[in-house]
Amino acid sequence: MRISNHSMARSYQMGLMNAQAQHFKAMTRVYTLNRMDSMSEDVSRGLRAFTVRRQLQKNETFQENIKDALTFYTAAEDYVSNINEVGQRVYEVFLAADGTKTPDEYNAIKLEVTNLRDELLTNLNAQFSDRYIFGNTNVKQPPFGVRIVSDSEGEEAERFLTYTYKGQDQLYRTVDVNDITPEHPDYYWIMNDPSFIDVGLGFSMSAGEIIPGTAYNRSVSGLRAVDTGPLNMYDNITRVIKALESGDPDPSNYYYEDRKLIDDMTASYTNAALMLTEIGADTKYLKVTKERLEDDWINLTERQQGLEKMELPEANLQEKLMEFMLNAALQMGPKVLQPSLFQFLR
Repeated sequence: MRISNHSMARSYQMGLMNAQAQHFKAMTRVYTLNRMDSMSEDVSRGLRAFTVRRQLQKNETFQENIKDALTFYTAAEDYVSNINEVGQRVYEVFLAADGTKTPDEYNAIKLEVTNLRDELLTNLNAQFSDRYIFGNTNVKQPPFGVRIVSDSEGEEAERFLTYTYKGQDQLYRTVDVNDITPEHPDYYWIMNDPSFIDVGLGFSMSAGEIIPGTAYNRSVSGLRAVDTGPLNMYDNITRVIKALESGDPDPSNYYYEDRKLIDDMTASYTNAALMLTEIGADTKYLKVTKERLEDDWINLTERQQGLEKMELPEANLQEKLMEFMLNAALQMGPKVLQPSLFQFLR
């Protein structure tokens, strides 16, 4: 079979162009250190690289969620600490109202306690970014309020702390905190209203509900800080104010039902102190989880580098090899291509 000069020249030119393209690609890789320019170059390596990239993206999302949660817990800790200090201060000034004070001094104590009660409500409705810290899934309305009961003359007779929550049917409801007891039909939901974030625990759902243990519940309930039922901190402080107004020569000895009110105040701020301990434990857990994710990120990054990048000496070696092949192809040109008539006449 006779092979024409034209066919040989065309094949040589195609081979030369391919050698030039391979050399250019090798030169580019010296600067970029990329092993592949497209998936088709190495499908198996490309699939593994994409898998690692997805894992890295998830890892970064988990770390960002934990970062937000830690910032949220820092804010919550500050406000729970304020609530604890309010309870302690009310206890201290009420304990000092032991029958040795003048009427003016009792009025001064009453004014301070009243201001502390207002401060408590402000802390319970504190906001972080676009949500209420102590509202759990209720992020649109202030979770805590006050219900005032007036007497026949329109004067304040009673006031109670209220709590607004989002029910399982996604409707908002408001209830007196002193009515939140185990007998309340929504007690379990109110006290366990979760706010989940994904931190890499194998997030999964069943029947439209997040499976506990596969996501982290970052909710911080203000009810745990002030307690529920008739002995909640706000209502106890209101009773302290009434005791100071009663004209009793020894208000610190005031009784509510069959208990000394001073003992109820002790229990009130103890709840806030316990909640501070819980927040500290949650913060420690998240920090440990974050450290684990950071270690995973380093390992994943090294795997990604191994799959997608090459070392500079390897890239230089490939570039030199492609340069050698290009030079060899150029040297073959005069032997393959026939001289033209004009070149012959020269």
